Amino acid sequence: EIWQCVEEQGLIDRYGDLTNAFQPETEPFRLSLPEQYSGLETSVIGRMQKYLPRDFVRDGRQRMKVTYNKRVELNGDFKALWEKIRQKTRYSVEFGTEELISLAWGKIKAMPEIQPTVIEITRRDLDITESGLEGGRITSNRLHLVQNELPLPDIVTFLQRETELTRGTIVEILGKSGRLDDFRVNPQSFMIETAKLIRRALRELIVDGIKYEPVKGRYYEMRLFEEHEIEEYLNRLYTVRSKDDRTPYNYIACDSKTEETVAELLDADDRVRFFCKLPRWFKVATPLGDYNPDWAVVIEDDRKLYLVRETKSTLERDKRRETENGKIDCGKAHFTALGVDFKDASTIHEVMNP
Repeated sequence: EIWQCVEEQGLIDRYGDLTNAFQPETEPFRLSLPEQYSGLETSVIGRMQKYLPRDFVRDGRQRMKVTYNKRVELNGDFKALWEKIRQKTRYSVEFGTEELISLAWGKIKAMPEIQPTVIEITRRDLDITESGLEGGRITSNRLHLVQNELPLPDIVTFLQRETELTRGTIVEILGKSGRLDDFRVNPQSFMIETAKLIRRALRELIVDGIKYEPVKGRYYEMRLFEEHEIEEYLNRLYTVRSKDDRTPYNYIACDSKTEETVAELLDADDRVRFFCKLPRWFKVATPLGDYNPDWAVVIEDDRKLYLVRETKSTLERDKRRETENGKIDCGKAHFTALGVDFKDASTIHEVMNP
């Protein structure tokens, strides 16, 4: 039914190939599914995107050097903003063991039922055609449940290696979860899912309990803007049109249509005194890996605003990866410690307003 619905909307042809109408990154693209499948739109679009052709081979001649405009250093708003965000920080995390145990066993208890390993054996006829061998009609189809007759693996040692928790903590989590019977059904699957849920509980506690503080004497130097000039593919670049030295480079590398739209509107708005796509070397350390925010902006309207923004296609956290949300939360804690306004945004209005 979903397939037929997608085909009726012209997103695939009768052979199942994606059509030019499937442009999920372009507004106002919408996918409408029958009422009984409401809520699955994001999952269906994600599955379809896996079949989009990827342009792995690029024309090397279509690269452009992104050059630094040194005159931007005369822009007082750039200097003022850089003074606010150049400070490096370090983080610390506080959480209680009991809090972790409670959160982890609750997640394990609520996880879906672990299914036994199943082997499906299908037998079909083969037809010899001009193009070669083709599968004919199915003559038999059988399912075999695999009974585990081997000794159970050492789950505690496995989870210790995967989570770096103590044996006592892991034993308490497993015992309180009440799900050890599932371990006998499919040991490998149970261990993998359990490790994933314990790590998820750890991430949530780490992000919730993280605190940043400035490190005295450690800063990002302004000269790095000039030292790290790069080359980018032309089809990823927005050409800067303003002539008032409001941004450091002649091109802005954009990773999405949302970023390109934001770059164009910031470039054209008279209220914007300075903006830049923060370079890749500008990183905030987090427990989930280094985080590189998107934009630094200075706006003057009734007053001057010094802003750092992360642009996303959606602000719905359920539609973004957990690590992505976690890094953004850590970024907010970092910039809060520096007294800088930070948030994620999906429109130019959200970018420019505190």
